[in-house]
Amino acid sequence: IGITVFESSDVAREAADVVLLDNNFKTIIQAVIGGREMMLNIRRVMIFLLSGTFSTLFFTLGTIMLGLSFPLTTTIILLINFGVETIPSVIISLWPGKVSEKRIAKPTSGDLLGLSSGLLILIFGLVIGVLGVGLYYLGLPLNSLIGWLMIMPILLSAMLSGGVFDNVIK
Repeated sequence: IGITVFESSDVAREAADVVLLDNNFKTIIQAVIGGREMMLNIRRVMIFLLSGTFSTLFFTLGTIMLGLSFPLTTTIILLINFGVETIPSVIISLWPGKVSEKRIAKPTSGDLLGLSSGLLILIFGLVIGVLGVGLYYLGLPLNSLIGWLMIMPILLSAMLSGGVFDNVIK
């Protein structure tokens, strides 16, 4: 891409893709770091949301395989997805990144989520879903079961926003 500073000629500014208003090329480094931090937070949010979705899927499949009646109505699933996962998603997306200048030169793959992130999503979804089925099978009251399915994604968001799995996500 073409980059120029603001003090350059009108022709140079029109031809450039990026015009630096502060006339400092170090701004490019800060912009790249900011972009990498945004991508890291997008990955965190995707892992969080997809883990919640897969946990509901595994919970549903587990109750069907065990021949149990499905305790969650469509309204409860929507409440879990929209009501409980929205606020932690926003919090995760605003979490300050930890990208350093050393990571700038490191090329990244074109995939938004790599294999390790996909495995993390499946593992979290499977653990939450299977534990939910186990608790339901053991006779946990419906209110407690719904609480379980609501609390686990919030705990997952706390781990993700705290950087516990950043080595896997990167």
